[in-house]
Amino acid sequence: MMTRSHEYVSRLHWFANDRCSNWHALEPELLKPTTVVCDPHDLQRERNRLVMVFALRKTLAVAALALTASFLPAVGAGAADTAQAGPRTPGLYCLANTWNTPNIGTKPCNPSDLGQHWTLSGEQISLSNARGYCLANTWGTQTVSVKPCDPNDQGQYWTVSGQQITLTFAPAHCLANVWQSPSVGTRPCNAADPGQHWVVFDDQISLALA
Repeated sequence: MMTRSHEYVSRLHWFANDRCSNWHALEPELLKPTTVVCDPHDLQRERNRLVMVFALRKTLAVAALALTASFLPAVGAGAADTAQAGPRTPGLYCLANTWNTPNIGTKPCNPSDLGQHWTLSGEQISLSNARGYCLANTWGTQTVSVKPCDPNDQGQYWTVSGQQITLTFAPAHCLANVWQSPSVGTRPCNAADPGQHWVVFDDQISLALA
């Protein structure tokens, strides 16, 4: 493939005769309007000069582009840094077991409350301070409580996906707080329901939007 510089040199050759010719510059910024070439060696030198001029021009253009790129903000990296700089934080109301009972609800988050600490292990959610007891839906109802962990109980299997916590064996049903009340149960999943948005932070599970 002929480069632009070789094309200009080739076209230059057609303007010169074997001995002495007047030829016009193809680009005014490279050559004077009229150049007299009276010797074959002069013609060859002029052709070499033209090739070198185009090569230098190409090199400078590449360098200028690289320099310009170095001053542009790294948008992708900045976005990643921003995301890492803003870790998820717990909400104000946490999923809580009333200690020494099976009852489940939401309470103001309190790290000193034994019933607000949970351990996610596979698809089971158990009390961190009583690992033998798991978050459980009474199958076929909306009731949620804690029960002795039982791998055969379908209602003890949960899937955490984003801000939703769904029943693994009934994925159309989500863990839900009745908004502006402490009540917690399961409901048909609905992304518009603020009570179905949860944040898992360390060993606490809190309402994401409260």
